[in-house]
Amino acid sequence: ILGYGNHLGPLEERQAEVDIRFTPGFMDTLLPRNLDDYVFILEDLLEAHDTRCFLVNAGWHGGRASKGDPLSASEESAVITGMYYCTDWEPFGSLGLSVPSGQSETAGPWHPKDRWPESGEYTHHLSQLIQSVADELNRTNDPERWLKALEIECN
Repeated sequence: ILGYGNHLGPLEERQAEVDIRFTPGFMDTLLPRNLDDYVFILEDLLEAHDTRCFLVNAGWHGGRASKGDPLSASEESAVITGMYYCTDWEPFGSLGLSVPSGQSETAGPWHPKDRWPESGEYTHHLSQLIQSVADELNRTNDPERWLKALEIECN
């Protein structure tokens, strides 16, 4: 329950301009239970059914939201199909994630750093994302557990 959304501002006026911001806890009001409860339920289900779990960001890539483009439906489908059949993975470099090695025939580079025009900007924004995730996880009942699971250094 971390994510990006169009920020509408304090007056919640709907404007045509895009103002995408990282919003920690943006679904908190929709969840009747504590966030930890949902994580434990998900963990139990994944283990009970021997499930592989994939995270696909079908949103903006290649820079800021107003500059990049979302994945098309065909690209998203290619990513999911490619991930399902992939046997060669490489570390994402953070958050305990891996990405398929190489490049998709239709969706471009698998690794998000290869979609950014400047690697320095990618590194900067990744650091900001990791810090935002860490800040949000510190609100949970057992932050050290989740931070370690995502390979984020505990302070």
